[in-house]
Amino acid sequence: MAMSGMRTIVAIYSTFLNRAWDQIVYDVALHRLPVVFCLDAIGVLGERLLADGVPVIAYGRRPGLDLSVSRRMAADIRSRRIDVLHAHQYTPFFYSAIAARLAPPRPRVLPTPPALSRER
Repeated sequence: MAMSGMRTIVAIYSTFLNRAWDQIVYDVALHRLPVVFCLDAIGVLGERLLADGVPVIAYGRRPGLDLSVSRRMAADIRSRRIDVLHAHQYTPFFYSAIAARLAPPRPRVLPTPPALSRER
């Protein structure tokens, strides 16, 4: 998506990045694609992404329901003119779906796994 010019946010737990680090560096950082990573915490991998020039945002979600995450994400969607939100797993999808509704024009939310999506 990003290689076709779409501005993309990837909302993911930082621990999931351990398994995909090489692919992320190759596909995003080396190509300087318009992708922003939203992590639950910056951590070691977030710092490595930042060092490679990939924008990383940590919303610092508090335990329990923290709707301020969606409000802050919506502000980023508007300011960065994001077209796509790719949410990895249930919690990032929940906050991304709310953020998309708060940020017209509404970006497309793509969940992983696809079973989270109603769209077919």
